[in-house]
Amino acid sequence: MLPRMSRRLAIFGIAFGAVIMAMAPPAHAAFQIKLSEAGNPDLYIPGLVPAPTGTPALGFSGVYGDFFITILGETTNSPGSATQGRLVGATAQVQNIKAGSGTNTLTITASSSDFVMPSSNPLNFFSGASATFGINGGTLAYQSYGDAANTLYTLSGTASYTPGPQGPLTATGPNTLSTGESVTLFPIPTGPPYSLSNVTNVTLKQGATAGTVITDLTHLDPTNPTGFLQSIKEDTGGAILNYSNHTIVTPVPEPATMALVASGLPLLGLTWLRRRKAQA
Repeated sequence: MLPRMSRRLAIFGIAFGAVIMAMAPPAHAAFQIKLSEAGNPDLYIPGLVPAPTGTPALGFSGVYGDFFITILGETTNSPGSATQGRLVGATAQVQNIKAGSGTNTLTITASSSDFVMPSSNPLNFFSGASATFGINGGTLAYQSYGDAANTLYTLSGTASYTPGPQGPLTATGPNTLSTGESVTLFPIPTGPPYSLSNVTNVTLKQGATAGTVITDLTHLDPTNPTGFLQSIKEDTGGAILNYSNHTIVTPVPEPATMALVASGLPLLGLTWLRRRKAQA
């Protein structure tokens, strides 16, 4: 009797677990930021390994290669909403802290997968970036990508879609520049899920003196590799800029919706004509 009861409980437990799993909300996507500079190993934010699944927002403050970087927030809403899917970078600050007369280039790549909404085919694809350059100027180039194969870091040559390069934005001194808004169509013939990625290339001049990094051992900073709050001593280091960017997809009106709108146009025209006759 007892073994039979145990088997029934086991079967019930398996069935109950299956129901709970079926009721679970969709998991958030893999979401990562990668820092790259020639001669240095790639750094994945928020750590030295890819970011964990489900991270809704990522931040970073600290030194990587020849740069001091503060990313105030890169966010995604994967798996998306009925109105839009987005990968948006809030204001980030980048400063070259190497001493010399040359330049250095930093590549910041953000990527988020598993978007299931919106799901129309094609999708409206919006992308753009803006930058505020410091006294020494600099260059910023930007490009967004969409991938119907739903993989991270699918860039030119492997991504199923890109509107192409935006920029470069180049300033010889203090200036605020924008790439403008690119509005195109992103085909997803096989339907969701899909991924969104963007790449920002920043080139900044070196400084007369190396940037002096100050570590405040009394204040913790979880976004910093050292674990503590860091800053740059004033008047040290080279060129500096602030920037923001976005990659956003929205549904394209379905043909039935467009037909419904079009069918109402003659009625509106007839109403307008009747009003004109009544006023005459």
